[in-house]
Amino acid sequence: MLDNSIGCYGKLVSEVLTAISQVYWGRMYKYIKDNNIDYKDVNCFILNPESMAVYFSKTFIAIEYCGNPYVKNIVEKSERMIVVRDFTKEDLTSKQVIEKIIGFTFDGTSGITFPLYSDIYEDLMVPTNAGLDKLIDLKWNFAAQNSMVSFNSQGFDIVEGQFVRLINGMFFDAKDDDLKTRIIKWIDFIPCHYNEPEEGELDEIGFSLEVYDRLWQADLFYQYPEPADFKYDKLPKINRFIELFGNSENSEPTITSFLAQQENHFILNMGFMGTGVHSQVKCEWQSEEKDEIIPDFLLLEQMDMRIL
Repeated sequence: MLDNSIGCYGKLVSEVLTAISQVYWGRMYKYIKDNNIDYKDVNCFILNPESMAVYFSKTFIAIEYCGNPYVKNIVEKSERMIVVRDFTKEDLTSKQVIEKIIGFTFDGTSGITFPLYSDIYEDLMVPTNAGLDKLIDLKWNFAAQNSMVSFNSQGFDIVEGQFVRLINGMFFDAKDDDLKTRIIKWIDFIPCHYNEPEEGELDEIGFSLEVYDRLWQADLFYQYPEPADFKYDKLPKINRFIELFGNSENSEPTITSFLAQQENHFILNMGFMGTGVHSQVKCEWQSEEKDEIIPDFLLLEQMDMRIL
């Protein structure tokens, strides 16, 4: 689980991840091997994320897993990208650190900050007020999301000393008339004790991984939230398309690559009454000598075809 390119934090991050591996990932791999379990039957995402992020604060260490949460195989990697951010040198509350991790400052006027106690929170959705207005403007379908939603709040905070996990957390903001989206697939907030160093002394961070003794086996067989019917399958994908389209910083190739995914073809079929979608098909001229054209999509209709 370690990466060799995490700079000056290499030793600290290696020690943290090695400690977690001994009580968590290592146990998972051993259990798989000892019981001859197929990778398709376990939570490969937690064992083999595309990348990770490690955040240090004065009250918690956060480990974020990034990539495809539905992956069903293990890809051996000599290195894995690990992003490290250290907030221990900044005068920040834990709530402000969380906002730094998410990337948004919550602007609710209710004066309410939701405290998160030791638990696992699935499908938590927290937009800023500006983000909420933009979602409404884009006709984002709130009913399509099976989520725990917080409106007009000042965000949330981790109660000190509590282990908290967010899975499929959705956060929205708006800036310069663009929708800003932050999806956190999986993040663990591990409580820690940070001792502010005196001049010339080293930082000290203490933490307990006892919670992983309880969670490792359940996490190994955890099934990432997956829609079971049309409402919670197709409509959230339309919401993802709205999120991409609603941000002008997303390039045309980013949007077309999303639509090119097999599970998203229905968006074009519904929009243009099509029966099938093919991407990047070479089309040759039949009556003229011209270079072939390669449209983004070839949409099939019952009696015709349409080039997009």
